[in-house]
Amino acid sequence: PASNFILTISIITYFLYSGGMASTEPVVGKVMKDTPAAAAGLKAGDRVLKVDDEIIKTFADIPAVIATNLGTPVTLTIERKGETQTLTITPIEFEDKDMVGNVVKRPLIGISSKKMERQNLSFPQAISEATSRTYQLCTMSLKFMGQMIMGDRSAKDLKGPVGIAELSGQVTQSGDTWQETIRMILWFIAMLSANLGLINLLPIPMLDGGHLAYYAIEAAQGKPLARKFQEYSFKVGFALVASLMAFTLFNDMRNLLF
Repeated sequence: PASNFILTISIITYFLYSGGMASTEPVVGKVMKDTPAAAAGLKAGDRVLKVDDEIIKTFADIPAVIATNLGTPVTLTIERKGETQTLTITPIEFEDKDMVGNVVKRPLIGISSKKMERQNLSFPQAISEATSRTYQLCTMSLKFMGQMIMGDRSAKDLKGPVGIAELSGQVTQSGDTWQETIRMILWFIAMLSANLGLINLLPIPMLDGGHLAYYAIEAAQGKPLARKFQEYSFKVGFALVASLMAFTLFNDMRNLLF
């Protein structure tokens, strides 16, 4: 898992250090008609300070905070003409396309930013920002998994080996130039590597996270767990992993055929 996270951080660091970071201020440039933002009374020029309890530093933080929203109200703290106000907005779901053109559903409040600006970062700053973004990616993935387990989100988006292979093929064929294609491939590797590292850290026997859980219990009680318990837990862990593999393969085949 550490190697997975290091790889993700390294790739994101490369992009941030070589291309800079989008640093657009969290100021509303335009409010789209017939959207939650328009209904809530947001106006062009409003500065978004917080979304719920999350402090907003750049405009890109806004969609990142609501990325896992399932249509529940959020509270926006804004600054308008020097005065602080709070507005309640309920994002709606809309269909968008991911980086390879597949249709995905995302939450929408209906605002756009002003002109995009980029900030050059030093190498230490790029590493720090890349580490922060890797952490955000992992927490977002955990929220998605939690919503699937609780039944709030469809598990149809889970992909297994066949789905990942299909995505890999789509990524290698995307981009108008070979430089853009390389960038897409690197982004795909970064996202996949972070998610693999996260899944491997889940406290399930058979995975690295299960071994770490055993070590923690052994350290706490001063002796290893009973061999019988370890054997049974490994069987349960294997059954869980096998079930997940079977389910994702079923998802992959259903998406391919239908």
